[in-house]
Amino acid sequence: MARFPNAVGYILELRNQENLPWFSNICDNAISSNLTVMNPTQIEDLYNILSGIVSYTQSNVIQPTNQHNIQTTAQPQTQHHLENLSNFQNFKNLSSSVNLTLDKRISIIFGMNGSGKTSLCEALKILAKSEVPINPFNNVHHTENQPQSSFEYKFTTDANNNTWNETVGFGSLSDRIKYFDSTESMRLLTESADTEKIVVVAPFRLELFNNIGALVNQLREYIDEKN
Repeated sequence: MARFPNAVGYILELRNQENLPWFSNICDNAISSNLTVMNPTQIEDLYNILSGIVSYTQSNVIQPTNQHNIQTTAQPQTQHHLENLSNFQNFKNLSSSVNLTLDKRISIIFGMNGSGKTSLCEALKILAKSEVPINPFNNVHHTENQPQSSFEYKFTTDANNNTWNETVGFGSLSDRIKYFDSTESMRLLTESADTEKIVVVAPFRLELFNNIGALVNQLREYIDEKN
């Protein structure tokens, strides 16, 4: 999960890390006023801050934090995420030798049709959502003496692998795994939304990064002119 719900949190984090008065001024103006172009007074004030002629104190902008990422100085939050799926037994058409390692923040799975991409997603969905899958999750090509469908999973905070099978149930890890199916988004674009579902669209404020870049460039041009 992302550490901040929008760009403001990341910008404030960078501002605090750099701890440069002139850069803090730019970040604060971009966030509070959505500033994209400085007037002559603002650019002169910024230049004076850069030159050390005047001081600048960071604005007390509240840094947005996702509820699941609240940390304290006494006990830092333990980061845990799913790092492995393996040992598939009679699960779809996945071989028991399949070992999916998720050691990056973003993992892209690709392969030919029928290679098992959807089956891997189905395993994630079983852990994340309480709905019983409509399609069978056992290997339908095996008709006799079928073992129980199962697979193993491991989080970074787990000492050993955990095993899922049908007796465990569905959606037991919904608090740790969020499953998003793009087909649901496409349905909402083409059909009426279910009144029992709440769809929240929150702006990330990506434009703030461009605004800060524009202000930095304006300062650079102003410095070139003065020199």
